[in-house]
Amino acid sequence: MSERDSFICHECKEFIDTTYGEPMRNFYGHLFCNKCVKNLGLNDCEEFKDKNRDVKRIDDITKVNLNNEIVKCTKHPQSQAYYFCDKSMILYCKQCNLDNQLFKLAFGRDSAKIKLKAILENKLNSDYYENYNKKTWKNRLNGTAKEIYMCLLEIHFFDNPQPICLEHLNVCQFYDYQDFKFKCDLCPAKESTINYQQYKDNLVAHFLGLLRTANTASINSHISKALNNKIYEKDFFYAMNTLNSEKLSQITIGTCCFVCGTEFGFGKKLPVKLHDEPPHEICYTCFTTFKPTRCYLDSMNVYENLTIGKYQNLYKLKSRTCSIHSENDGTGKFSYYAHRLPYALCCNNCICESCKDAGKTTGGGVVCNNCGSSKTMSMLKKDETLVHQLKFLEVFCDTHQDQISNYYDSTNIKTYCTRCKQVPPKIRNEINPEKLDDALNKKLKEISIVHSQLFTEFLRAFQIYPLIVKLRANRFYESLVKLSQDSNGKMKFITEDTSLRFKKIQPALANAFMRWYLRRPKTYEVFISCGGLLELSGIIVGKAFSDNSLVTVRYNNFLIATAQIPRVFNEEYFENINFNYLIPINSTGILLQVEFSAGGYVHGSFRSLDPNFNFKGIPITVRSNDNCKDLERGGPLLGFSFSSFYISENEFP
Repeated sequence: MSERDSFICHECKEFIDTTYGEPMRNFYGHLFCNKCVKNLGLNDCEEFKDKNRDVKRIDDITKVNLNNEIVKCTKHPQSQAYYFCDKSMILYCKQCNLDNQLFKLAFGRDSAKIKLKAILENKLNSDYYENYNKKTWKNRLNGTAKEIYMCLLEIHFFDNPQPICLEHLNVCQFYDYQDFKFKCDLCPAKESTINYQQYKDNLVAHFLGLLRTANTASINSHISKALNNKIYEKDFFYAMNTLNSEKLSQITIGTCCFVCGTEFGFGKKLPVKLHDEPPHEICYTCFTTFKPTRCYLDSMNVYENLTIGKYQNLYKLKSRTCSIHSENDGTGKFSYYAHRLPYALCCNNCICESCKDAGKTTGGGVVCNNCGSSKTMSMLKKDETLVHQLKFLEVFCDTHQDQISNYYDSTNIKTYCTRCKQVPPKIRNEINPEKLDDALNKKLKEISIVHSQLFTEFLRAFQIYPLIVKLRANRFYESLVKLSQDSNGKMKFITEDTSLRFKKIQPALANAFMRWYLRRPKTYEVFISCGGLLELSGIIVGKAFSDNSLVTVRYNNFLIATAQIPRVFNEEYFENINFNYLIPINSTGILLQVEFSAGGYVHGSFRSLDPNFNFKGIPITVRSNDNCKDLERGGPLLGFSFSSFYISENEFP
């Protein structure tokens, strides 16, 4: 039975009307409205001949589901609404006198929820409203009929240049500063009720006073616009109404940035604290974009040091595994870095991409195990919120580096997976990465600056990066401390990782005549770029077949390396030339001038040039100028060496 027909009376074929009492259900599961039950008699159903089995009341779950589908009349709160006017936002029941019926929408055989949801979807598809508003209102689409109706009232309030009384749906003339409500002539008068037009300045002052003690969750972009532009009209009253409703809800945890209005999250959406008491926060993106020196709300001075907060709720994943197939083979567990992304079903359940593709191939659908609702595969959308969480919380196991970690040792900064046999008993209880993240943040905060521009930039705002990058940074620094301390205890410049451009090096024998021969010194201009963030620490060149061979490297016309290339002996065919300092590389790229002296060199075979040249999965592009195209067909520049700290494009915050 479809959602449309779930609550249709079996006798009168109309949607169940609860005005006459609770509906009843017979032995065969047929639903009857209370009015038809009284008209027919308890046991007079044509398909129900057994006089010993009475029609019974519906169960509590059905009652709740039915109540979620209906709304009450605006004028007769005890009666179920059957008509709706989208101009005045008034709900009508069958007892109401319907004037101007052209403006009334009849629910008919559909539930109020279906009709109201369609109206809300049409409003959200328009370009009239800002994305922040549409995102907030979109979350109400899956609510009850009453919640959807209240959302439509909120939009109606926003659309009107004057505030609207949400109880009587009239234009307001008064404001109750104790109840935090706009009121009309029909509302009971109180001593705290003032005429907001006559005392508008007092009302604004009262409103700004509320802002100084408001929680971050009570602030949105409309308030910021109203304050900055001094526009106390539609945006101001809508913002004030939002503030009032949230203040009555006693929200104590900040949820969104009051400048751009987006919800706080990992990465560049982490909250940055402007000051304490009250704790006003904006997102990292707005903080770095606008660089405020004073708080937008109360003009208090902003902290000199960047204070990035923590959003604790984000550490709790709403779903970890596919709701269709088992995770015994490891493929049922969602993963960002293993490319097993979740697709939202409902009831916080998700399915994996392989199940979605399998359903598309067979033309089938999927049924939720919790609520029983079904969806076609084309209706499923990627759960971007969960994908974002997975990106920032996933790390790989220290032992089995191709496996996503399941357990975390926040004391020793170690990770384990299900394949690890010797997992300490205490660690098996630590399955949430929050403690590990806290431990890494504490350690990274104490690290001093090292001779790496990329690492230094990372340390300035390490909190916004995924956990996998923080873990790599900690290991990079620990290896630097362990392996590169001189007698004075200062950091040395070291390189660890190399990557070759060619799969085959020529000549294969030291005494062979196949070599790359330069009749005179030659300078290669090499352009290097990558799909992430790397630091170039040196180049790898082929060894020489003659004495006194020299290579010189310049960057921005500065000499960064010069070295004599040793002759070929035995099977040692190439030499690593280290730079004087690390050179950062990104998608923009850098230009190096590499000069080789005359002579013969070991070189790379152009047929074996790696088309997927990369470092740690980060794609690298190497090009030469028109006068040095022979470098792309081979040449003595065999590869590059990089710092072991890097950030791939997928790991950007």
